[in-house]
Amino acid sequence: EKHSTGDPAQAYEMLAWLSLGQWPRAMDLAHNFERIGRGEAEPDHMSLWWNGRKSPMVGYGFAQLIKGRAAEARSIWQAALDEAPDSRWIRPHLAMSAALLERIIARRNQIVEQVHGDSRLRVPRITDEAVPVGGNGSQGAK
Repeated sequence: EKHSTGDPAQAYEMLAWLSLGQWPRAMDLAHNFERIGRGEAEPDHMSLWWNGRKSPMVGYGFAQLIKGRAAEARSIWQAALDEAPDSRWIRPHLAMSAALLERIIARRNQIVEQVHGDSRLRVPRITDEAVPVGGNGSQGAK
C-alpha cells in the first residue's frame, strides 16, 4: 500500500519491509525520509496538515534506526519534540524502550547479513552505546 510521502504510516511501512527481509525497499524509504529530514525534499502537505509539521521526523528517526543508529534516532525525536511539544507522533516513539529498539536493530542485522552475506556490516548492540531514557533527553549509562 502506498502511503503519502513523509507520513508516519510510511515509516511503519519501512519497518514492515525491513521485517519481511526487503532491505532495498526499506532503504529506499529510509533515504526518502533522510532527504525530508535534511530539508532536501518536501513531505506530502496533506500529511503535514493531518499529522502535524514534525510527523516526518518519525520516519527520519526510524531511517537512522534501521541503519543501526539508535542514539541518533532518539536525538532526532527529542529535537522534534523540543521544537513542537504538542507533536502527537513523536512522544510515543521517543518513549520506546531500549529493548524494543534492540529488537529492531537485531532484525536489521539479520537482514543485512542475509542480503549482503557479510557479518561485518552488523552494528553494535544498543547496550554498547549511550541512549536517552525516559523520553526526556537524559542519557543512559554506558
